[in-house]
Amino acid sequence: MKVLLSILLITIYIPSLANGVDDLLNSSSFEKICSKTIKSQLVKLPGTDEVRQGYVTTRPVFSESKNYLFTAMKDLNSNFSNYTVTMNKKEANSKAIKVASYRRPIKDMIAVSDEQLLLLFKDHLLLQSLNETESIKINIPKPLSFGKNDHAYSMALMNNIVYIANGTMGVTKVDLVTEEISNIDLGLMQDDGHLSIAVSISVANNTSLLVGVDNLSMPKRKTFPFNGFKKVDLFTNQVFSYPYNKRTSGVLVRVARTIFADDTLWINNWGTIQTIGLNKLNKEKPIRASWFKTTIKDKSGEWHYQPIGDFFIQGDHFYSCAKKTDMKAGSQIKDKSVVFKFKIK
Repeated sequence: MKVLLSILLITIYIPSLANGVDDLLNSSSFEKICSKTIKSQLVKLPGTDEVRQGYVTTRPVFSESKNYLFTAMKDLNSNFSNYTVTMNKKEANSKAIKVASYRRPIKDMIAVSDEQLLLLFKDHLLLQSLNETESIKINIPKPLSFGKNDHAYSMALMNNIVYIANGTMGVTKVDLVTEEISNIDLGLMQDDGHLSIAVSISVANNTSLLVGVDNLSMPKRKTFPFNGFKKVDLFTNQVFSYPYNKRTSGVLVRVARTIFADDTLWINNWGTIQTIGLNKLNKEKPIRASWFKTTIKDKSGEWHYQPIGDFFIQGDHFYSCAKKTDMKAGSQIKDKSVVFKFKIK
């Protein structure tokens, strides 16, 4: 396997984004991608057998190679709950081409090159060559599991090392060449019995990991599980803790997605856009995240946008797929999935 991995990776992984994705994001091609993230259908009300008109959603995962934008998400029109991977050339009005389909949920994806994808599932990695039928599976060890929500969620790739936000295990490191696997303990199985899970991960300035943490156990009268961010020094593996200030920042949820750009951590916190400046992570204390307004008034009405899944920070703009709700409709039945773009500078 070592030889196969070396052939697939060829050289040390360096993100190659020679062609910008702006033209694609501002075209009808990205609109078509986003249109597939919501489907109107009959749904059961939680805890009942009552059926009403509603909708289902899927959270897209994006990754760029040199010439393509890859998208992974559940096919809402499939009877088999398939998760598909498509690719678009990074140009305006490019056609989406289906390149792979899987039965299990894709939690994260990294385009190693135009021909190679690294896919993260709940309990394993899959290194997939698009030019070959062969793929390489690497199991992610997990000696203990504390329920259905305790699994791998997100990953980051530096050189040939994959860093995985892996539930109560904290961060799992996988060397794709030597096959060595180790863990960085974030202290998520806490002394007071509380449990938390690592759910998102971003690399900051090639020196540290910023790991989003959701609580798995519920707060008790006098004790609280950790919820917020952990920073890991990549040179020493030292871990620093920054709990969310619940009064000003709310809580971080397990579907959160993050991007680090311009010394700022951007967070899609279940449709709420938050930011944390890297300078706020100098001292270990509760952090106050900044919020971006996602309710917009225009000539056609008042609209609330709820970003879904991965997103982009391109220049001075934020892009994502989003659920668009008419604030005056009194019902979410007419919600639409659209491109959400707003200026951040």
